[in-house]
Amino acid sequence: MARGRQPLPDDRPEAVAELARRGLARLASARRAGVPAQAVPAARAAWRTRAILSRAAADPGRVLEGGLEEAEIARRAGLLWRALAGRW
Repeated sequence: MARGRQPLPDDRPEAVAELARRGLARLASARRAGVPAQAVPAARAAWRTRAILSRAAADPGRVLEGGLEEAEIARRAGLLWRALAGRW
């Protein structure tokens, strides 16, 4: 936005929350369908998606403020858990 670009089609809080909820629904649907072997690298790259979308849906104002990141210790602990448990 500082560069004069509009990153979201509609930056109203209710529209941002709806977009995040739709993303969560699509993510849940994809997880239920299972991850084919060729898509495992993409699934690993997107391991933080659910947490970020959940925060965006709960507090859409954080999106425009750039406040969706989690604490570094939480990020590392989550990555460690997924690596040990084999859950992506």
